[in-house]
Amino acid sequence: MLANSTALRPDITARVGNNVFIVDVTCSFAGNDSAFSDAYDNKTSKYESLIPLYQAQGLSATIVPFLVGALGSWCPWNDKFLKKFCTNFYLSGNY
Repeated sequence: MLANSTALRPDITARVGNNVFIVDVTCSFAGNDSAFSDAYDNKTSKYESLIPLYQAQGLSATIVPFLVGALGSWCPWNDKFLKKFCTNFYLSGNY
């Protein structure tokens, strides 16, 4: 959406109505709470400069660090974002 305005390139930028979600996936070597917290903070600070650019267009912007561990651990913070956009069918894993 803002390709010409900045050198930042999040993995996914999704617009839903007047809301923009800036999603960047991170695979942390250590899959513990401390590593996830550090990765979350790093991604948030990396992309926070994009928020005013979207706000200037009358949009609400949210940074969504999507975190997984290198050995398969899953950050529970991901679930909050997924529950907004995925149907229960996919969230249940029964497909």
